[in-house]
Amino acid sequence: MAWLRSPLLHYLLLGGAAFVVQHRGVEDGPRARVEPQAIVISAARVQEMRAAFARDTGLAPTADDERALLRREIDTELLYREALALGLDRDDRSIRWQMVEKMSFIEGVEEPADAEALYRQARDLGFDRDDPVIRRMLVEKMRLLVQARAARQPVDDATLREHLAAHADRFRAPERLSFRHAFFSRARRGDRTEDDGRALLASIGPVDAPTADAALARHGDPFPLGTVVHGRSPVQIAATFGDAFASALAAVPVGQWAVLPSVVGVHVVRVDAVTPSAVPDLEGVRTQVMASVIAERTTVELDRLLAALRQRYTVAVDDAVSPS
Repeated sequence: MAWLRSPLLHYLLLGGAAFVVQHRGVEDGPRARVEPQAIVISAARVQEMRAAFARDTGLAPTADDERALLRREIDTELLYREALALGLDRDDRSIRWQMVEKMSFIEGVEEPADAEALYRQARDLGFDRDDPVIRRMLVEKMRLLVQARAARQPVDDATLREHLAAHADRFRAPERLSFRHAFFSRARRGDRTEDDGRALLASIGPVDAPTADAALARHGDPFPLGTVVHGRSPVQIAATFGDAFASALAAVPVGQWAVLPSVVGVHVVRVDAVTPSAVPDLEGVRTQVMASVIAERTTVELDRLLAALRQRYTVAVDDAVSPS
């Protein structure tokens, strides 16, 4: 893994030269503890990231994958340290509970009489510094703080309309189909299921839908949704009838009858109407667009914060990492 030893990578990641990390110090006081201004990614940690990636994906990470993993690891560490600097670990009930539980387990205490004493003892031992659960809590609190800051920024209708136009496909309503059908169950009819469906289709002939409804109900088997289905998207149709049925139905012209197989049987189907896909007006999706704007602003704010934090730290990647 020659790229891990590249000074250029280190510069790109944190904008500075690499230094060997110091042991984390703890400075208690009304302000939060101060972290050393260096971050190290050890050989052991890189191996853990590789193993986790392989376990989750079933693939060995590529060089690009490992660069992304390193970036995410460094960003997580930066957010964690900033959370400590802001004192977000102070007076947090979830963190306090986690530390008391951990200390109680070590001390062999099932129902601690003095939870505060256990909490202070856990802090003195640094349990809040190496606990992955607490680390995740603090990183998430930082992300929520950034999101809250983004959400406080005013958003006018012009901004919402501009965002909707720029991301129209994200909010586009799917095509919807309305159809009627007679269901022939494979469980009931076995090998003659499709033949029974085609026989019904031949008997219906070129009649309109209402006239055919009686034949559908009389010759078909009971179906949970009934014989008439209104305004379903392809995804909704596939969830009930299967992907193959949904794809075939989309190709049937409006007003035409067809025999289509599904995951549960055979259907004699007539498409009554198709509502084309369309971008709704703002009022129809205002809440979704607002959430999307805030999410986009949160990403920008988070990137700005991380860029500022990178200027305060140096990073070192352990060169003892095996190239395997």
